[in-house]
Amino acid sequence: MAPTLPPAHLRSSGPPIVATSNDGVLPLELLLDILLRLPTEPICRFRAVCRSWRSLLCHPDFIAAAQNPGPLLAAAVSESFSSYSSHWSCVSKILDIENGDEVKRVLGPGSSGRCSLDSMSHERLLCVTRKDQRIGLVDPVSGDKCLLPDQKPAPHTFTWCTIGRAATGEHKVLVVTVTPAMSSEVCKILTLNGGDHSWRETGSPPCKVVKPCLGFPVIDGVAYILGYVACAAHQMIMKFYHDCEECEEHELIMEFDLDCEAWRPNFLQGPPDLSIITLADLQGQLVAVSEDDDDDTIELWFLVDSERSIWSKRYTITMPLHQTPSFRECFEKPLAVLDDGRIVMWMMLVPYPEMSVFNSTIDNARDRFLRIYDPTTKSFSDGEIVPNCNHITVLTWSLLRTGPRGALDRVARLALISRRHH
Repeated sequence: MAPTLPPAHLRSSGPPIVATSNDGVLPLELLLDILLRLPTEPICRFRAVCRSWRSLLCHPDFIAAAQNPGPLLAAAVSESFSSYSSHWSCVSKILDIENGDEVKRVLGPGSSGRCSLDSMSHERLLCVTRKDQRIGLVDPVSGDKCLLPDQKPAPHTFTWCTIGRAATGEHKVLVVTVTPAMSSEVCKILTLNGGDHSWRETGSPPCKVVKPCLGFPVIDGVAYILGYVACAAHQMIMKFYHDCEECEEHELIMEFDLDCEAWRPNFLQGPPDLSIITLADLQGQLVAVSEDDDDDTIELWFLVDSERSIWSKRYTITMPLHQTPSFRECFEKPLAVLDDGRIVMWMMLVPYPEMSVFNSTIDNARDRFLRIYDPTTKSFSDGEIVPNCNHITVLTWSLLRTGPRGALDRVARLALISRRHH
């Protein structure tokens, strides 16, 4: 069934869509019926055809009625300029969440930013880390990009970042910098909304960060970061809080409050008697993922009550992890739950003889792919492989919602010109 315009009571309060001019030979109703069947990418390009098409395709009612592929994925990928080049650039690929097909690509920030931070739409920015560990921001809709102030990372330093929205409405970038040789971890934060855009140190994490390459989910103004304490430190904590002499490595969930820009004093306890491998944001809830290597089983535990650390196990998935003489498949993290209940997961290909999933290069670049699990039929489907991918995130907004009209014109015009030269 073709998409239709929303009912009258749900339409925008602006001028009606029928008021837009139509200079072509097709009746407006027929033109709408055709354009509403198109995916996002050609619609963005068709906005550069003429003023009447721009007015039609930018109308809020058209955007609301247009086919929306649902959530999209943004993958940070390291790409060589040519097969003979040793120079690599960071590229953001927008992927279809159903099959991993590329919808759009945006080149990452270069040696200097292309626009000012204040002029960018903070609602839809992607945070990327370059090879030199500089942090950049990319708008996948307009292609705008900029470099954040240099935080001067030390040599042999690993940097991971995330963007979150505080309860005040401010968008902030949280960065965790790890220097393995010095066994040090430092956190910094920067506010995108106004100010001097300078970094502010927030102190070291309360315990060692685990698997930062998988990202930090931010929910309701709080960043959740997986950590662990080992042996003596864990023994002291268990002795103090639980009068227990247990001594082993133990995962803990650290909470960073974006409003106060400080670590919360108490740890969030994970599901009891389970080893957590990663954290995720699914449907606006914090999810702890545990794995049983003996039978390749993944369990997804949803946080129900953060005050009392109550979790609910909603999914148990037996993963088909294939192996070949050259690589093996490894589960990384869940990405989304689709409207029909299917679960989108992010998988990685680990080459032999390097068997450790997280023993990776400084930018964590590996070949990865999507795997979708259907809980009803207990079946799996795999998407296309994304080479040299080092990070993935879910986009919850439509590429058609591009903000100011001037930005729409610029994006559409550039897309149209690029097509003429191919």
